[in-house]
Amino acid sequence: MRSGKNVYNSSLSIIADSGYGNYKIRQSISINFLNCPIGFQFTDVTNNCTCDNIFKKLKFKPVCKISSHLFINNSNPLSTISRYYMAGWIGLVNLTSGTTAFGAAKSCHLFCYLDSIHNLFLVKGTDIKITNKDLSDAAPLCTTNRRGPLCSQCSPGYSVVFGSIRCSKCSNWWLLTTLAYAVAGPLFIYLLYALRLTLTTGTMNGIVFYAQILVTYNQFNLRSRNFVSVFYSISNGLISLLNLNINFNYPICLYNGMTEAWKFALSLVFPIYLMVIVVLLIIISRYSVKLSNKISVSSIQVLVTVVHLSFSSFLVSVQNVYTYSIIHLNTTDVPLHVWLRDGTTEYGSGSHLVLMIMTSLIVWPILIVYVGILLFGRLVMKINRFREYLRPVYEAIHAPYKYNREFFFPAQLLVVVFCYILFCQIHEEHFSSFCIFTMILWIIYIFSAALFPPYKASWLNYLNLLIQFIALLIAILMWYLFFISNMNGLVLAFNFGTMLILLIFFAIVIGHVLWVKGKLKKLNLYFKARYSSLCQNSKRIYSAKRKQLWLNIEDSFFDSYSETREPLLSPD
Repeated sequence: MRSGKNVYNSSLSIIADSGYGNYKIRQSISINFLNCPIGFQFTDVTNNCTCDNIFKKLKFKPVCKISSHLFINNSNPLSTISRYYMAGWIGLVNLTSGTTAFGAAKSCHLFCYLDSIHNLFLVKGTDIKITNKDLSDAAPLCTTNRRGPLCSQCSPGYSVVFGSIRCSKCSNWWLLTTLAYAVAGPLFIYLLYALRLTLTTGTMNGIVFYAQILVTYNQFNLRSRNFVSVFYSISNGLISLLNLNINFNYPICLYNGMTEAWKFALSLVFPIYLMVIVVLLIIISRYSVKLSNKISVSSIQVLVTVVHLSFSSFLVSVQNVYTYSIIHLNTTDVPLHVWLRDGTTEYGSGSHLVLMIMTSLIVWPILIVYVGILLFGRLVMKINRFREYLRPVYEAIHAPYKYNREFFFPAQLLVVVFCYILFCQIHEEHFSSFCIFTMILWIIYIFSAALFPPYKASWLNYLNLLIQFIALLIAILMWYLFFISNMNGLVLAFNFGTMLILLIFFAIVIGHVLWVKGKLKKLNLYFKARYSSLCQNSKRIYSAKRKQLWLNIEDSFFDSYSETREPLLSPD
């Protein structure tokens, strides 16, 4: 094999002299010298194909092998290259100059399969899969219907969808689903108003904190290829709703030909749509006494809750929009910086530049104002000009907390921000380190909440500790299963913890329904009455037994004492 763009054709002539006269026999044999496979380069010293020097840029020394006895149509050999960690990518990259280069990246956690079993790249011509020692056990490198640099492109005829990283065939009729989103917005706001599911009650704070950190775990490409994936899709989808996101791992089309850039731009619409609804209700209530009497008490509470539920979605948007990926090329020493979600889009150019501008104008102001109020709200309220505007927001957030314990809520938010920053720095190749860091944070938080209970209601403190303790146990279990490379067990542990949290959440929602309808107070009075009745019956029975014992006394003063006469001297 030789390197180069074309197959080298050479002709070999064999000339044999016969023993009789000057007769000669000439036979020509054509020999084709093939190019080195993708990921290999020709070395003049050894006169064979070895690992491409591009892998040195990844600080990784792979094992490259060519199975010379396995050829497809006598042209393309099968070759294997050991995979960097579990999420590396190799393939061809079409450059803006019109040329094609071989590229490699150590990080492909979004659209490549994270698989500890298939630890080899299987190269067959331009087709690249992942496999193990058994070359017949091959799996796609990219997720369903994806291809291209970092597997970020949809195959022809397929489109990017919501709720899944897969690409699907979509029709423009799916645009009618925007009607469902339009109806879902007011319905969601109505439920928050009607059931009083706000931060002011304190019942949702611990669960939302868990759900926001859970988003970072989801970005580590926790996927399974068996029945476990079904439970993962359900549990992950339900918990993602708490972040005002839809991620059931089931494709939901919007229109034919949607790209990653449009997907991210449109994903910001729903949270902002909810905020606009609440703001409009607040404005209208100023001119409608009837509406004001119904919602004026809880309008700010609902607005703050919507902003807080959108917080993780906004963080994910900022994280994904401003994060780049590096593809090293074999044609130049200068790496190619591309957008994390689209390997064909150069970082900071084209549609990605538009996304960056839109995020800077919409998302950043919301995040900065919200975090600023949480961290410096008490100081700003000392200024008379801002007090009347900030006080309702500040009190809506900190209402369930004890005085001088309000810092627990912004501390939770800072922990979430730290986890997102940590993920951006370490990515999926250090999932174990990420688990350890989150475990340390949870341990610190649990000890702090146990020593200094933040909530006014004691049962809220117990509920919060229960949720965080479950989260800590699941993080420990996931770290151990990842350490032993049991990916199915890791996803199963993720499902188990999420299901427990969801059960608690559903119990809280049922409690709010009973509370709003006045049933909770009646149940409380009923159980108190039952408890009081049981106590009275116990006292009555005890008094009757004591009276009967006194009536049965037959000993005299000079006899040995009995239990009835001297109960304090009883050996029991």
